[in-house]
Amino acid sequence: MLTLDEDFDFSYWKMESPEEEKDYLNVEAEDVFVQEPWRKRGFAKFLLAQALEYLKAHELNSAYLKVETTNLSALSLYKSVGFEVEKEEIRYYTELK
Repeated sequence: MLTLDEDFDFSYWKMESPEEEKDYLNVEAEDVFVQEPWRKRGFAKFLLAQALEYLKAHELNSAYLKVETTNLSALSLYKSVGFEVEKEEIRYYTELK
């Protein structure tokens, strides 16, 4: 089990109702990150590990995420908590001026 530095505390958000918890679990977050001054302290790995344990405890069978293939630090983090590469994709876009 991962722990935080003794200067920091962690607690779960106490949701007020089963409906609020269900809504929370159905959210598809677009971006989650640790701001620059707080990086390299283990927060991301700790929070990700906590999130995965929470999902397991609520009987979810899998978790997916997307990351840029050039984001080596994120790839390393995700692999360190058990994620595996499923596929790589290329996306195209154009600006319409």
